[in-house]
This record gives sequence, C-alpha cells and structure tokens, in this order.
Amino acid sequence: MSGSPSDSPTAGAATGLPECIAGYRILRLLGEGSMGCVYLAEQPQPHRLVALKVLRGAVATEAFRKRFLREIELMAALAHPGIARVYDAGEADTDSGRLPYLVMEYIEGQPLLDFVRAQGLDVPQQLTLLASLCRSVHAAHTQGVIHRDLKPANVLVDPEGTPRVLDFGVARMLDQRGATEMTSAGQVIGTIAYMPWEQLVDTTQVDARSDVYALGVMAYEMLSGHHPYPGLASMTLVGAVRRLGEQAPRPLSQAAPHTRGDVATVVMKALSREPARRYGSAAEFAADLERVLRRQPVEARPPTAGYLLGLLIRRHKGLAAASGLALGSLLLGAGLATWFAVGEARARADAEARGAEAVAANAFLQQMFAAATPAVARGRQLSAQDVLDFADRSLDARADRYPPRVRAELKRGLGMSYNALGELDAAQRLLDEAYALTVDAFEPGSVARYRTENDRARVLLNAGRYREAEAFLRPLLDGPAADADAVWRLRLVARLGHAVCEQQRFADCEALLEPALAEARAVLGPGDDTTLDMMEWLCFALAPQQRYDEIFRMANQMLPVLEQRYGRDHPRTFPARQWLAIADQELDRLDAAEQRMRSLLDDRLRVQGTANIDIAQTQHRYGMLLLRRAKWTEAEPVLRSAWATFERVRGRDDVGTLVSMVDLSIALRSQGDEQAAFELLGQVVERMDAMDRAITSPDVSFYGYYAAALDDRGQHARALALFERMEPQARALKYRSSPSLGIFIGNMGRCLMRAGQSGRAAEYLREAHALLADALGAEHAETLRVQADLDNLAGPV
Repeated sequence: MSGSPSDSPTAGAATGLPECIAGYRILRLLGEGSMGCVYLAEQPQPHRLVALKVLRGAVATEAFRKRFLREIELMAALAHPGIARVYDAGEADTDSGRLPYLVMEYIEGQPLLDFVRAQGLDVPQQLTLLASLCRSVHAAHTQGVIHRDLKPANVLVDPEGTPRVLDFGVARMLDQRGATEMTSAGQVIGTIAYMPWEQLVDTTQVDARSDVYALGVMAYEMLSGHHPYPGLASMTLVGAVRRLGEQAPRPLSQAAPHTRGDVATVVMKALSREPARRYGSAAEFAADLERVLRRQPVEARPPTAGYLLGLLIRRHKGLAAASGLALGSLLLGAGLATWFAVGEARARADAEARGAEAVAANAFLQQMFAAATPAVARGRQLSAQDVLDFADRSLDARADRYPPRVRAELKRGLGMSYNALGELDAAQRLLDEAYALTVDAFEPGSVARYRTENDRARVLLNAGRYREAEAFLRPLLDGPAADADAVWRLRLVARLGHAVCEQQRFADCEALLEPALAEARAVLGPGDDTTLDMMEWLCFALAPQQRYDEIFRMANQMLPVLEQRYGRDHPRTFPARQWLAIADQELDRLDAAEQRMRSLLDDRLRVQGTANIDIAQTQHRYGMLLLRRAKWTEAEPVLRSAWATFERVRGRDDVGTLVSMVDLSIALRSQGDEQAAFELLGQVVERMDAMDRAITSPDVSFYGYYAAALDDRGQHARALALFERMEPQARALKYRSSPSLGIFIGNMGRCLMRAGQSGRAAEYLREAHALLADALGAEHAETLRVQADLDNLAGPV
C-alpha cells in the first residue's frame, strides 16, 4: 500500500477501474494478490484516503465470506500506532458479483526490506526497527489476534521511519473448525516462505510463536540479505514441509559474519524449529533485541562467566584498559570465579523458573484463544471483550494451575487489555488483583513490581479516580524503591502530578512538578516521556492562572521532540498540539486556534478511530472555541458528542461530563432553545447537590450559570440565594487574573439589580467591571455587558 496519491490516474472507466465501491471513490490500483486486489480509494466522510481490499470471486466462497465478516470486529479492535487500522468492511455489488471488501488505513511508505536497503541501515538501526515491529505484533497478540501471514510485503515503513503492519485480513482467533475446513479445501493461510513448520503441517497449531518465527525470518533477511531457506518460496507445500522438518537453516553468523555473537543468537532462537525453543512472545523477542542494543545479557542463552565478563569489558572498555585488566587473569581469581559460579547457578535456576512460567503462560493463552472455538462460541460472533471475559473467568477457575508470578502477569495483561477497550471497572479489578499477587511474588524494585504499580496507577487515572490514584502513589513515592531509583521516583512524581492536577489543585501540582521537571531534564533528558508528561501537566496547572504565554512556550518545546520521535499524527503528539491551540485561543489568536483545533480533531478521529476520552477532550475544547466565535450550530453536535463520551467512560458525575453539559446548554440557549438549556443546567446542579465532596472551581461556575439562568427566568430570589451560597467559594477558589470571577460577580450584580437591591448591585457591578477590564480588556463583550448594566442602574428608574 505504498505510493503517493498525487500521481494517481483518474478514477473511472478511462482507467479500467470501478468508479466506486460501497461509497468509496476508486483512485488507482495499489496491488493484486492471490486473495484479491487492493485499491487506493477516497472516503467522503471523514474525508481521507484509504486502502480498499476486495476479495476475488474465485476465492469468495460462502464459507469464506462468513469467516471474513466474522473477523471484522476482531480486526477493528486492533488500535496500535504500529498496526494499520481497519475502518470499515462489508459486502458490495461489483461487476463480478457481490464480494466482501475491507477498508484499511492507507500507509505511504516502503516495504520493509526495500526501506532497509534504500536507507543503508546499520545493524543497530536494523535491530531498533525490528524491536519496534515486534512490539506492534505483540500488541495484536495481547488482543487475541495472530497475524498468520507476516512477511516483508506486509510491513511498510512510513516517512517517520515507523514500521506499520498491514493486512490482518487473514488473522483470526484459533477457530479449529475454520482451520480444518480451509486445510481440507486445499487453502493455505499464509506465505510458505515465512510460515513455521508446525503451521504448514497443521493450521490448528498456530499461536503467537508462529508470528515470532516469521519475524525471525524477516530479521534474518534484513541482516544477511538472504532467506534462511533459499528457494523455499518456489517449493510445493509437501516439499516445504519436508525441508523444514529435515533441515536446519544456515546459521546467521555464517550468512552474515558481522552478526556473530548476540545478534545471531537472538535471531536463530526466533527461528527455532520447535515452538517451545522460540521466544514465547514477540515482546520477549523485542526485549532481547533491545538488550543487544544496550549491550546487556540476552535471554537467548545461559550467561556463562566468560560471556558476562566479555560483555562487561565491551561496555566499559576505558575502565578495563585503565585498570590493566586481562580476561585470563580475572577468570583465575578464586573469588571472582566463585562469584560467577554462583551467578551461573542462579541464572540457570532463573532460566528454569522462567521456562516453567512461560509454559504456564502459553497454556493459558491457548485456553484464552479457545474462546473462539465453536464449542465455546456456540454460533455467536465473539468480540474482543467476549474473549477477555472468557479468559478472566478461566484464570480464576483454574488458578491452582498457574504459579503466582504467572497469575500476576496474566491479570496485569488482561487488565490493560480491558483498559484499552475502555472497560475500566474490569481493568481496575484485575490490576488490583495483579498488584496483590505481585507484592507477594516479586521483590520490591523488580521490573514486575514497577510495571504493575505503573499500570495500576494508569488505570486509576484513566478511570478518573484521582483521589484513589493519589492515595496509591504517595506511599510508593515515600518508599525505599523510590529513594533508591531516581528514574522510578521521577515517573511516580509525574503520575502524582496528573492525579493532583485532575483534582483541580493546580498550585499543588505546580509545586510538585516544577522542581521535578528540572531534575527530570538532567537525569532523564529533555526528550524522555516522563519529562514530557511533566511538561504537559504543568500546562494544565498554569492554565487556570491564565499563564498562556508560558504554556505556548512549553508546548512549542515539546512538539518538535514529539514529532521527531512519534510523528505529527501520533496520539503521543496530540496533547502538545492541543495546548498550542488552547494558548492561541486564550491569547486571542482565534483564526490560528480554530485551524489548529480542527486539524487536531480530524487527526484524532482518523488515527484513533473511535470516540474515547482523548477525542472527547479535544471535541470539548473545539466546541468551546466555536462558542467563543459565536458558531452555535457548529458547536452543538461537537459538544453533544463530547458529553456522551465523557458520561459513558467517566460516569455521570465526572467533571468532564458536567462541563460539557454546561457548555452544551450555552450553545442551546444561544440558538434560542431556552427550555432545553435550562433543563440541562438543572441536571448538572441536581447531580452536584447529590455529591459528597468539597466545592471546586468548576463547581462554582456550574452553580453560577444555573443561578444566572434562574435569574433570566424571573426567579430572582432563588437565583440570589444560590449566588450568595457560592460567593465565598468563588472568591476563595478563583484566581484574580481569571475572568471567571469577574463573570460570576457581574452576574450576581445583575441579579441584585433585578431583585431591586440597587446599592449592592452597583457595588458588585463596579467590582466585576474592574476584574473583567483587567483580565479581558475594556472592549471585551463581557466587560461591555457589565458596563451596560452599570449605565442602566444609573439611569431613571
């Protein structure tokens, strides 16, 4: 799916192509294969280029159609920046009859091997690319999807250098009946040159390790320029089975001598004929590749004393040379020899334990995939959540089969999968259980403890349970692991800053993060994710203080780093883009702000695919901007969408839910629908009155809007009582430079004027005018509105 759309021929009959398929305008043919053809197409809404794949009539049997359509929900759930998204699917009428089609994200880039050759990548660069690819494949595995046809042609490297996995069209859960039918019909799912022996022999034996094998073949080709089994692609199925069963591949160290050592060892482990001897997951393969890059011991073989010492000397060449050390003399020292012997014994024990845990984990994954078998599915079309629910129940029912360390990691993985689906209650329950197991099974400061603690905090924050997150994080920050590890401590501070900021304690957030940011820049570097997280939450803390010049400068520092690392349209880059738009808006650069926000929202919808909290927050910000520009009818649907998502994911009482309801009421009122606006504000106040918590700045604004609405409807006594109830909190919580306090005091002055209390009204209106003139300027609409009230008050009664 590579190429530039600008040089595409005109669609239509003149090119011999269909003009339109299922509402998508066909631009040109991207490629053809045994299963169908792929077109570059244009989607009208949202407007974007897509890759549209249509099955050939010879392949599209009724059984194939059913299987194809059954897989759509599974494929669409794969949301990862390294995986091309599936947008749409179905069946369409074509000149060849009614055929299934699949609409995917269009990726401009080069096939993997072409990119490596064209760029002349060295070994570290190739390993970095491979590790990124493995992480993407593992993300699909965690959602129960095996690719089954990984090959260089199905991996494009985009202009930012990110590998993107294409065509999960043959990926599916382990449906034993479907696999048997396909084998009996003579079909092979996959490409022989990249399929492991067990997949060629029996398609029911496919699991994550089958994709690990394909990744190993691609790694071999990248590093050596040759296939590990030359000529395999042209062989028959029977010949390929015989060759893979009887012959071992040529060692990579012979095909590419420059890879001798860890590089060759890691790749050849992924190529092992027996699945049990391969990496148990693509993540394990990636982790060993990354260890090679860091010159750390790899998991692919037991670390002998000589190997560890040689690695130590390579990592610290200067120290070894300056000390006059020689490998031979070191190994002769009895004390050092004993230390290494103990280390080797421990390594063997650890390796055996890890092996047993890997076997148990793989057994569980097989059980998880069994959710897709006919015996369990019973004719239902299973969603990703169905599979997770089945796995969750199975893990608890068979808890005695898995060691505590395995249960802890599996529950953590299941919890984060639920988190990705937005099922936050299930995610939190599983992370709570994983954490309890982790505390007993792993030592403080271990990687597993760090990972589980970090993920549990993430889920609490994603669920909007900020006080719980803070209560969880503070003891960790005060614990010995944080004292001993500056990196871990800084990561905890960043998470804690998030939790504190979301509770509207902006001064506390600034006090926590500002000194930590300086340390993070020194210890982690300016481009580290934790450093960038701190900067992002400092932007949140500075916003209520109207310090938008500082916010703009900080976001401008973040954006180039994020774009270089992730690309402009990566979710990690979006918050910096949003802060630039917000700063432009608050600094009255409204044209620039609207352009930035519209572009950001389009990219979020295109990349992230479905409504989620991030998209809801951008929609809300964009809706607020449209309100400021008096574009009421454009703002209403945007704000409705934001409200629906906030309420679905965060709940009825979340501050995002309530704020979006209030802003939607403004849009409705501005279009003349006073009753609907008033009823919506009434719902907000009713929900807030039922809460048992301290009043926050947004709460004051909500009550203030409702009091103003009561006043406009002639209910001056009720309105004034509500204003007077909220006035102490408004003065205590609002920053003096913020226009919010001026607006609140001005509305209260107007209510006093209408209630006949002219003396108090004049006092409040004069104060509001001074506040608004200082915050917004004398010619701003809010300031002029208060001035008009003062003029009316001074006139004849």
